[in-house]
Amino acid sequence: MKRRWTFVFLCGLLIVGVVITPVHSDAAPTLMIDGVSAGTLQQTTCPTGFNSCWLIPGTTGTGRRIGNWMVADVSTTNKARVLINDVGTVGSVDAMKFTGATLTPIVMSGTKTTTVVIKNTFTAGQPKGDYKWGMGMGGYFDPPATENVVGDRLRLAATGVFPDSRAMGTLDTGTFTTPTLFNVNGSVTRSLSATTVKTACDTGGGFCRPTITFTFTDTDAGWDRLFLNDSMIAAGGTCREDESPSDVPLGPPDPLPPILSCRALENLINQVIQGHVGLYQIRESGRRNRRRDLCRCVW
Repeated sequence: MKRRWTFVFLCGLLIVGVVITPVHSDAAPTLMIDGVSAGTLQQTTCPTGFNSCWLIPGTTGTGRRIGNWMVADVSTTNKARVLINDVGTVGSVDAMKFTGATLTPIVMSGTKTTTVVIKNTFTAGQPKGDYKWGMGMGGYFDPPATENVVGDRLRLAATGVFPDSRAMGTLDTGTFTTPTLFNVNGSVTRSLSATTVKTACDTGGGFCRPTITFTFTDTDAGWDRLFLNDSMIAAGGTCREDESPSDVPLGPPDPLPPILSCRALENLINQVIQGHVGLYQIRESGRRNRRRDLCRCVW
């Protein structure tokens, strides 16, 4: 009888019952807003699921002007920051999140467009294999009392260098045509399930270390503010295709590559995405189509 052995890998090092998260010592990701560098990001404590976390400086209170936009924290407990998970152990995923930021145009009238560009190299490296990626975004446009969200739009495009350049997906609200009522928020929540973006990824030495760039394009009509509560969450990793039982050699040791099957990785990535975007959708369901003064909450 042919058998396949299944191994369970932890994303940290297990010693006498204590999970130790590997320390990440690489450089901070780069962040550009409205074509201007956000400056030196400040390292901060990471929440669960991330090991390299960075605050955008100067965003407390009314925020900081970057280009022709004001960038501020969503709240005192949800600060503007970039979160990275770059572990490289089997069973982990590369992850990237931009969260806790609001963007408000300096110019009050007309339609304005800006970009937020985040770039990070996942240096820890996952074992070579097919690289899958999924992503989501959560937030809303918040118009003033005498305006609506018609004309607003948020688009997120991802690209990766493997070292060849690959498109990794797009999320797009399209241009808002509703709601037409004044002072009613417009949701930007979208998600994209895991898909293969690079087959047989090997950037050298038997590992996959992609450089990934996210570009937000924010279009605001009037003086609307973009709230990026959970903003963008994305995750990816390498995997092997599932073989049929007849393709698996007899008995231990299992000769298959020591990485997750693509089906298992897809499930893991989608759980990460929905764990953030899905939670935001639950929060948002109680707010949608309510006026701003009745619904602005802090999470």
